[in-house]
Amino acid sequence: MNLPSDARIQPPRFAPEPFGLFPLPPELRLALEAEVAGLTFEPVPEVPVYDSDYGHAVIGGISASSGVQPSIGHAPMSQALYERFYAVLTPMIEAWAGCELEPTWGYGIRSYGRGCVLHLHRDRIDTHVISCIVHVEDRSEVRWPLDFIDHDGRHHQVFFEPGTVLFYESLCPHGRLVPFQGEHYRNLYFHWRPRGWDSTPLRGMRCKYPSLETALAEWQVPAPALEEAELAPAWRDWLLTNLSRGCDPAALGARALAEGLDADAVARLLQAAPRGQALPGLSVQGLHEAPLTRTEHHPRAWRLDTPLAQVYEIPDLLSAQECEGLIHLIDSSLQPSTVTIGPGDYRTSRTCHLRDLDAPLIGVLETRLAALIGVDPTFSEPLQGQRYDRGQYFRAHTDWFEPGSREFIEHTALGGQRTWTVMVYLNQVGAGGQTRFLHLGRTFTPVPGMGLAWNNLHADGSPNPATLHESLPVEEGLKYVITKWFRALPGRNG
Repeated sequence: MNLPSDARIQPPRFAPEPFGLFPLPPELRLALEAEVAGLTFEPVPEVPVYDSDYGHAVIGGISASSGVQPSIGHAPMSQALYERFYAVLTPMIEAWAGCELEPTWGYGIRSYGRGCVLHLHRDRIDTHVISCIVHVEDRSEVRWPLDFIDHDGRHHQVFFEPGTVLFYESLCPHGRLVPFQGEHYRNLYFHWRPRGWDSTPLRGMRCKYPSLETALAEWQVPAPALEEAELAPAWRDWLLTNLSRGCDPAALGARALAEGLDADAVARLLQAAPRGQALPGLSVQGLHEAPLTRTEHHPRAWRLDTPLAQVYEIPDLLSAQECEGLIHLIDSSLQPSTVTIGPGDYRTSRTCHLRDLDAPLIGVLETRLAALIGVDPTFSEPLQGQRYDRGQYFRAHTDWFEPGSREFIEHTALGGQRTWTVMVYLNQVGAGGQTRFLHLGRTFTPVPGMGLAWNNLHADGSPNPATLHESLPVEEGLKYVITKWFRALPGRNG
């Protein structure tokens, strides 16, 4: 992969984490509400101009639309409000960033309409170093995430509520890649830079990206001098040789760690693994043509009408009696749910490891769900149950592990990559609790006994980013599900 020479220029770090959501101070919220009530939003008069770095026509430097003309409005704020926000927010964001800041730029309220996207970009290196977004209001049909790439190349999606403020290091790539669905989405923006800031070392840094994949590629290309210094040449050659032969990166990583090699150095080198490698143990083609994908399969699975991913609904996969029995088992043995990467509050449900319970029903379901994929149950993880109480959720995530990452090495050494996911709803939820696939534009409402199944991989065996999904907060009642994750290799179940 050839990258521009400026791809190695990276901004400095400030806060312990490069972004954080906080409540807007009440005095600012009241002042903002009073001013917004009297505002009139005027359409931004710019004509879209083609930007070769984005490969798209944009206005305002970054904004585009699924249509011809992005629907963007603007309303200026008063000087009094501008000064009041800076007076209150500056000491707060200085404490967060850990340095003294000087205000540089404040925008009025931007109002984005249906179909708008914001291309991935870094802000101005001279003035927009530390920034905040105040979410004013929105009339959206689905929540509109801010895509953010941190200093270590991890992709996050941040969701706002009215009256919240995001502090963020705005020289990290960010944007909104999912087209907005709704009437409008309104934000207020403020920017700072450190006192004595010198932007000269960042001149030439790449600041525009046509896609998420292009931005993430800056972290996927290893730095040869650093790797050669950290890994002995013999081990480096051994790893690269076996990668070129199509060996499983997880198995290679596990062997390297067992020999005492540095985990971070191994992870960086394994990022060079070809993404279309064959999966050991199971046929990629066989997984793509799993039994549930066939029209004659019983129970019938109905595929979501999209070429982006294999996602299936399976009505009546479980009976009412089986759902009731599982709910009883889940309630009998709950513990907090966990995530393999990210903060603990990314997932707030509770989990029951059903294999640990002596119940004949679990064995029956292990066999039934494995038959949907056409594999032995040993090519899966033990069946789990989850309960979501009111207000609980699981934020946007994928089930697969990023090849070459430290997470990949740790979680695929036994069992390999995740392949299919099968989830079954056990009860009717009073309100909320839907499962939403953000890149597919589809939200599923819990129906007792209905299964959802999706292939986490492309037809060539590489991970499919279009399977990004989330469990929306439960608004009323409880939500119960069971989940079965399948693997490329045996070793985690049995």
